[in-house]
Amino acid sequence: MTAALVPAARYPVTALAVAIAVMSFLATLTLAGVLLVGKAAEGWRSAVGAEFTVQLRPGGAGDDIEARLAAVAEAARASPGVVAVRVLSLAETRALLEPWLGQGKILDDLPMPRLVALTVDPGAPPDVARLAAVIAAAAPGATLDTHRQWQGEVLRLAGLLEWLGNAVVAVIVAASAILVAVTARGAIDATRDTIEVLYLAGADDGFIVRTVALRLLAVALKASLAGFVAALAALALLAGADALGLDGRIPQAVRTLALGGAGGALVSVLTLTIAPAALVAGAAVTAHLAIGRILRQLF
Repeated sequence: MTAALVPAARYPVTALAVAIAVMSFLATLTLAGVLLVGKAAEGWRSAVGAEFTVQLRPGGAGDDIEARLAAVAEAARASPGVVAVRVLSLAETRALLEPWLGQGKILDDLPMPRLVALTVDPGAPPDVARLAAVIAAAAPGATLDTHRQWQGEVLRLAGLLEWLGNAVVAVIVAASAILVAVTARGAIDATRDTIEVLYLAGADDGFIVRTVALRLLAVALKASLAGFVAALAALALLAGADALGLDGRIPQAVRTLALGGAGGALVSVLTLTIAPAALVAGAAVTAHLAIGRILRQLF
């Protein structure tokens, strides 16, 4: 009876299956991107929050910047909450500036500042105001940068990207629900004679709604699963793409998604199932509501 009401080979049903499979594929990849952004933001928060930087600008003639660096390092080591101190060499400072200023004589002509990296205890961080005062007293002109402003901007951007990704998944789910409603209308129009016979035989709206809705739900379930598996395969290919000589940052990010955190790949896969599950749930609810409304309009 289900096949009679909604034939599997009928064009609208086939088109629905293909469309939902593609939507499931895109929604799963989008959700994977959202998870990657979240993991990256958490990594930035941990890394940036655990390190401060002291900057010393070169003085005039007779300035012994190495002595000032040593004084800053000694004062920082003695400060509560600071667990490690490392003075960056001039070559390391140049390497940090080269991506922005390029290589060449411009770096030789600049009075480059010197940097001291401070690793702080995340569980018991130092008093920032007190630490800044101690460093300024040890070496006049030294400034402490906690990176909080930069961290805040990065985390706000990450939050925006996560919101946009979730919004895209929601739009995909809504679009799939609309397709289910359109397909339901087409299926009922195409099998109107069969439905009229069922009414004459004593069938009620509930029986027809359940029959057609279950058929459309089966189509959505199979198509969503196919798209989900295809998305996992695409992510697996991306995870090994650096072996093909491609940019290694994307494969590394995908591997972080699969292996990072408790539970590793299993937790990531289970989380990604939210996308196809939302598509199936939306299809089920839409089919039930749309078919009932269509029957009331036509019969």
